[in-house]
Amino acid sequence: MTDDNPAPKTTTGIKSIPWDYFALAFAVTWTLWGLAYLVMRGRPAVEGTTENLLAAAPPAMLVLILLGVFGPFTSAFVLTWRRQGKAGAAALWKSGWTFKMSPVWWLVALCLFPALWLLSLILSGAGVSFESFTRPLVLLGLTLFMYFLGGSFGEEFGWRGYALPRLLDGWSALGASLILGAFWVVWHLPLFFIPGSPQAQMPFWPFAASTTALAVIYTWVHVHVKGIVFAALLLHTTGNLSANLFAPLRDGGEGWTSPDGINTILIVAVAVVVALVWGPKRLRRG
Repeated sequence: MTDDNPAPKTTTGIKSIPWDYFALAFAVTWTLWGLAYLVMRGRPAVEGTTENLLAAAPPAMLVLILLGVFGPFTSAFVLTWRRQGKAGAAALWKSGWTFKMSPVWWLVALCLFPALWLLSLILSGAGVSFESFTRPLVLLGLTLFMYFLGGSFGEEFGWRGYALPRLLDGWSALGASLILGAFWVVWHLPLFFIPGSPQAQMPFWPFAASTTALAVIYTWVHVHVKGIVFAALLLHTTGNLSANLFAPLRDGGEGWTSPDGINTILIVAVAVVVALVWGPKRLRRG
């Protein structure tokens, strides 16, 4: 966690990279996702929305992927408990349940990524369907799934709760974001080879660009909310949920002119603006 007047950096450069955290997070996740790959090897690929993927996934594959998502969570709490004991682990956990943020950052966490996706649909000419809002119980269930099982809870206690504060101890905010973004991208790699995973239907390089840019945006929010993990949980959930909130009415271009392509461009543009306006050193003014 950060504060308004951070202490002088105690480590610098390579020494501030929490290699043990990344090693354990990757080991847990890649082992489970490797087993998921073996379950799905040779099966036909499934494409579509999150709902379609969940409905079509074999139970063994789904369980292994969902458990693998918790590699960062596991690594963060194991290492925190080992070094800071029960009190340190409790503080990390509490950070995910601390809701005190200014209205501005609530608005950013809840609305930024859905707004960018909505704009992407409009700019691509795909049109916008609001059908999801006619099924509130399904939408609520999907939101809870995204929050607790679909990436947010399993990842953010690790990425933003454990790794980012340590990287900020030795790097500028932008530098820490780019390093964490690179690890975040590589961590997802096995999913691109598992039929039926969301990443299996995505081109890799746009995913890498948007994920790295997302790391910058997450850090920008992180330093403004004093490092509470809850903000990252909200950002992650609303980012993953956006395409389920607003669906295209028709095809809207290909490649970089598709909704996904335009959304990637917009996310990268926001990250660049954040770095230029708030400054790469701290991603905040003052």
